[in-house]
Parts: sequence; C-alpha cells; structure tokens
Amino acid sequence: MGYPCNTGNKSFRCNGDLLRFYRDRKGMTQNQLACEAGYSVRLVGKAEAGQPIRMETVEVLAEALSCPEQTIGPIDLMTDPVALAKKYVSAQSLQREQFVAQVDNILSANFQLHVLADYNRLGLKNIYHGVGGLSEYYGRLYRSPNGFSGNAAGIQSQFFALGNEVLVWFQPDASVDLSGEFLFRSTTKLHFSGGMLVEQEDRISSQKSIA
Repeated sequence: MGYPCNTGNKSFRCNGDLLRFYRDRKGMTQNQLACEAGYSVRLVGKAEAGQPIRMETVEVLAEALSCPEQTIGPIDLMTDPVALAKKYVSAQSLQREQFVAQVDNILSANFQLHVLADYNRLGLKNIYHGVGGLSEYYGRLYRSPNGFSGNAAGIQSQFFALGNEVLVWFQPDASVDLSGEFLFRSTTKLHFSGGMLVEQEDRISSQKSIA
C-alpha cells in the first residue's frame, strides 16, 4: 500500500479503535499521548473520533505510539484490518482457484503462511512464502483429489480484532474431506502492517465424521 504521496494540506482519518488500542497498550491516557506528541488533548480526541487530521499529525502520533516490539506507521493508524480481513476471506470463499490473483495487491513482499494441522494427509502442514507459496497451499486445498468439498460461499465466519491482528473463526462443519471421513474446524490469524497482509497462521483440526 505504501504512504500517500503529495499529501500537501490534505486531511486523513485515523482508525479510532486502533489508535485507542495502541494508546492503551502503552498505558497512556489521551493527555499523556498529547504531551508525548506535542499536541492538545482535543486533537487526540479528534483523531480517536475518526475526524480528519493532517498527515504530519498522524505521523507524529504513530511515532509516539511505537514501542521497541513494534514500529507503528501512519498507514497502520489509518487502516481497517477487519475490512481487509473480510475482503481476503470473501475472495477466498467465492473465488477459489482465482483467489490468489484477487488478493495479491494486499500481500506483503515478505508474506508468510504458517499452517498447523493435526491431520496432515493432504500435506498442508508447512510454512509457505509469498504469492507462490499461497498459490501452492490453496492449490493443494482445492485442486487435490484428496482435498475438501462443501459450499465455500456458504461458510460462516466471525472476525475478532486485536490491534493489527484479526482472528477469523470458521464454522466447524465448513469443510469435509472428500473421503467423507473427517470434518474440519479452522481458525485463521491474519497480521497486517502498513495496510498489507504480512503473516497468516491457519490452524486446522479434524474430527471423525458421524455421517
């Protein structure tokens, strides 16, 4: 995604929930953040309310909210990770084989996918890198004779955000082994940075089908 170019005197809206999350993580009040950044409490409240502020202000707030474990950039404060996660999961559910082509514009160049599975008959358990790795993983998932069946478009999912990470929970009966022997439960954790997906972790657990 990168940084906006030629911002001039343009104003931008922060993601208030994210800004509050990072402020709370540092144990700061609005007043303390205002003092750290050199702005008024009113301006910090304005930013957390999602009202437009100047890009240079977003940059200063991002720097004040950064910590040794994580550098926060202005794009991080203006991004909606849940919206990106929903776009990603929707493309995965509806596009199937064309899914990767639909989402490569939000994948970081250093994207990694970690797959943890208690059922490895499909050889899914692995670490995959970049667009090519993502294509390999979903190729195994959907095009293998031993892959999954079921109505992908009908999969129900729930999204839980914690800062720039989003946990996606899928219905237990969303996927069925083509042998009819196993049902699968899946959770996905998506980590965004700078408006891009940098890391994905899939946890796949199985149980014997009753049918």
